[in-house]
Amino acid sequence: VGARRLQPARRRSVAAMESVEMAVREAFCRADTEGRGTMKKESLEMLLRSLGLDDESIVTSVLEMVSDSSNGMVSCQRFLDWVFESSDEALTPDPPPSLAAKDPGLKLEADMENPAQKVAAPPSGKARACPRVRQPSANGPSSAGWRDALAEEFGARPTAIPDTAQRGITLRQLRHVLSFCDRRCGQWHDTAPPELSATSGRQLDMGLLNLYHVNEWIVKPATRDRPCGDSDSCAFVELVASGPQQPLWYVSHWWGEPVQQFLLCLELHCAQRALGDDASYWVCAYANRQHDLGKELAADPTASSFFRAMQLSRGVLLVVDSPADQKEPATVFRRIWVQFEEAMSFRLADEGDFFLDIATAPGGKAQLLADGATACDSSRKVLSTSRKTLREKAFPIESMAAAMRVSIREAKATNEDDRRHILNCIAGLPLERPTPEQHEAFKRIDCRLHSLFAQAAWPQAAAKGLVTAMGLPEALASDVHRKRLSLDFHRSEVISDTAELARGLTGLRSLTHLSLFMGSCRKLVSIDDMSLALRELQALQSLDLHLGCCNQLQRVDELGLSLGKLSSLREVNLHFEGCSGLTDFSALRKGLSSLRGLRCLQLFLHGCVGAQSIGEVGQALVAKESLEDLSLVFAGCTQLSSVGDIGMHLPGLRSMRQLKLNLSTCDRLPSLDELGVGLAGLRGAPLELLSLGLSHCTGVKSFASVARGIGAAGASLRSLSLWLKGCARASGGAAELAQALPMLQALDSLELCLGDCKGLPAADVRGLVRALASMRTLSRFEVDLSGCVVPDQRLGRFFSSHAEFCAEAAVTAPRAAE
Repeated sequence: VGARRLQPARRRSVAAMESVEMAVREAFCRADTEGRGTMKKESLEMLLRSLGLDDESIVTSVLEMVSDSSNGMVSCQRFLDWVFESSDEALTPDPPPSLAAKDPGLKLEADMENPAQKVAAPPSGKARACPRVRQPSANGPSSAGWRDALAEEFGARPTAIPDTAQRGITLRQLRHVLSFCDRRCGQWHDTAPPELSATSGRQLDMGLLNLYHVNEWIVKPATRDRPCGDSDSCAFVELVASGPQQPLWYVSHWWGEPVQQFLLCLELHCAQRALGDDASYWVCAYANRQHDLGKELAADPTASSFFRAMQLSRGVLLVVDSPADQKEPATVFRRIWVQFEEAMSFRLADEGDFFLDIATAPGGKAQLLADGATACDSSRKVLSTSRKTLREKAFPIESMAAAMRVSIREAKATNEDDRRHILNCIAGLPLERPTPEQHEAFKRIDCRLHSLFAQAAWPQAAAKGLVTAMGLPEALASDVHRKRLSLDFHRSEVISDTAELARGLTGLRSLTHLSLFMGSCRKLVSIDDMSLALRELQALQSLDLHLGCCNQLQRVDELGLSLGKLSSLREVNLHFEGCSGLTDFSALRKGLSSLRGLRCLQLFLHGCVGAQSIGEVGQALVAKESLEDLSLVFAGCTQLSSVGDIGMHLPGLRSMRQLKLNLSTCDRLPSLDELGVGLAGLRGAPLELLSLGLSHCTGVKSFASVARGIGAAGASLRSLSLWLKGCARASGGAAELAQALPMLQALDSLELCLGDCKGLPAADVRGLVRALASMRTLSRFEVDLSGCVVPDQRLGRFFSSHAEFCAEAAVTAPRAAE
């Protein structure tokens, strides 16, 4: 291994010297069984002798020159320095016979091409520091032979894509890159100097391979001297694409995360968002012309290709690396360019529909925090928010806790000018001036990021009792500019009150949309703290509150009082279904009555069997001239004995477009006359959808008034659903309905269920069938007349044949008289 034997190799090509250096590093790495980058003199002696150096004087001289006199240890870099810097006179003995050859330098290269066969096995019980070595490449990343291999794999004739922002890379293309890496990376080593890389000099494998390595071994050599457009070199995407590839998503990440984990994150994101394999992601390493970065970047970050690509995308996917110490923030959060991308994504989100998704892949298992529900979340039968929460519970809570300690002011950059320009750009200051230590814009970005992770971590932290310990309420409340908030505690087994939630809501003065999912929280006994906190949210326009099946909940008085103070509310969705402990809704009714500007009201009280005066909720409809969408679900409220309060106030809803009323199984309800009168009062309103659920109202004897009301109010009606299944005592209404249906000239969709209405006269059913058969404007209908006696079987057949006139039809024909 002496300098004398290496001199001929030193005089040869750079590629040959790179091969020697790589082989020396690999051999040293194998002998370094503890993976410290150093070894004892005894281990080095074993290495030298395994390479055929048996001359005792040479071995002794080498050990004396390369070992540290203070501790007797030998570092890889010191050994390499000696190998390549020793002079011809450093060692004079002739080479041992085992290494003698015509060209000793060539012989040494040949011996070191497969160091796995030369290095002695490590002592028993010690793990090898490096994975199994593949046959190393004889060429470095800059060699002609390696460039030829890349050209054969990825092509050598780029397609010019002038706009850098249009150089997205598809998942198919990324998979191709990683497949090539998997086949060849065992021949590569980390070319970065030790001060920049902890794995400097080590042989690479797919577990270590990151984008720095891919850039050095694939992107830069493949694109160098490939003229494209106005540049002497191309971008990698220009090699593999046939034309512009507009990105759907922009990827923000740190180059140092393993590329395998990076691809796993993109694969999961693509699947969850249902984007398809040809979806393009903008990744700077592949999109920029790496040999001509001066044209891609600008002093003003918002004039760079990075920002233009973000503007073309639906959102940003932030890929978070997994730090060795989970208590420290991931490296990605400590990079100034990533902080810029987060800041810009927040700005774009404020301007319109723009999303920030976050992915990580600890242990090779990708996890995703999505901004809202994904396509996969929404496609399941389970409530999309619950599906999302269940999926995101696997995201490492330690990573989220660490992210809440990130400060944009502490982010670093390789180029200090970049850091100054980015911070000043975010602060709205001149780019070249000194960056201030503190600025409101920095605080806003930090608070927004902390709040985002607090929101994501809350369900997990609540289940583990860590909400207060992690500081989630304070982190959530710190983002005073937040406009939307959704939290899901569905089926929580630990939440008994809303005190921690109230602390998180306090101070969110800009909040306009709030969704809280707390259904089936069996231990929840009070929502008073949360209700009181709502009073501070004076900008709130939409409230979606799910408390269904919280059987321990006894009162909602504070909620009702708080609602009355939120004059900006335009949409209220309240779910109390199955809350058997609730008996009084008077305060809720008063609060809703005060909301004069309400446009949408959805109130779900089905199964509240203990409520005594539930019908009074209808009084909340007073003076609701702007109300356009009303859903009242009182199904199974057995105490309901009148719909007078509801029917009385319907005529005042002059802007009504959609009306849904479900009174099914209210068996103490004796009459629907008041409801019919109220419907008739909607004449002239722009009513387009009407849904009435009256099934199994066994006390009802006639729905004639409702039928007449439908005819009076239905001039603009496009969709009608009328469910009267099981109203066995009803003997009137079919004839009136037969008269009303032909009046609905705009009707496009019809659902009619009169199943088991055995009391209806046969003649009336016959007239109804004829009226239905004459309606040729329908594109969809579903009709159930099973159990209704029809004296002529031919009518049933005639009605069934009418299905051919509709694009979508389902008919349950009436049975013939026996």
